Amino acid sequence: MTSPTGARPRNNGARGPGAAFTLIELILVMAILSAVFAVASPSLARFFKGRSLIEETRRFWAMVQYARNLAVSRAIPLEVRIDTQAKQYGLYPAPGYEDDTNQELFFAYDEMIRLDPLPLRSNNPRGTVMTFLPDGTMDEETSVFALAFSRTDKTEDSPVYYVTRNELGTGYEILDQAGYDDARTRPAYTVSPGLR
Repeated sequence: MTSPTGARPRNNGARGPGAAFTLIELILVMAILSAVFAVASPSLARFFKGRSLIEETRRFWAMVQYARNLAVSRAIPLEVRIDTQAKQYGLYPAPGYEDDTNQELFFAYDEMIRLDPLPLRSNNPRGTVMTFLPDGTMDEETSVFALAFSRTDKTEDSPVYYVTRNELGTGYEILDQAGYDDARTRPAYTVSPGLR
């Protein structure tokens, strides 16, 4: 039944649209959420550390693919240079070549991520460079064989990802430890003894 003013009478046992939670209910919910976060936070931290490592590996791999395609389209050799001291890598024209667009592209990576260039030969004069020629192939004399991506706070179960040349030598691929061990035994490559 409604009153003459249109307002409904209040039912004492049920909550109406203007009712709220009590302070005890809010404290109880906050305590339950805190307990859930305390239990889940170590696993979430490991998950996000692993995700950032694989995401950085994928970003580098995408830059390598972009460099290869750009070298073909601009018809000049391009280099992906890795600066492990400054914690960055970038795309630049090869020495002696001018690029009219003058768009150097570089990315900084997280302090907790470690990049280790692995040269194909021990006498590689520029061991932190990948050079792509205008025909889309890589210059084997100056290009690194692989890059290892790991964490600086590495534990036994921490993953290591490798961006390494594919079997045909036309580009790079992302491999885990088992895949990289297989890639080092490919007959197409002669890996220096120090890398085995």
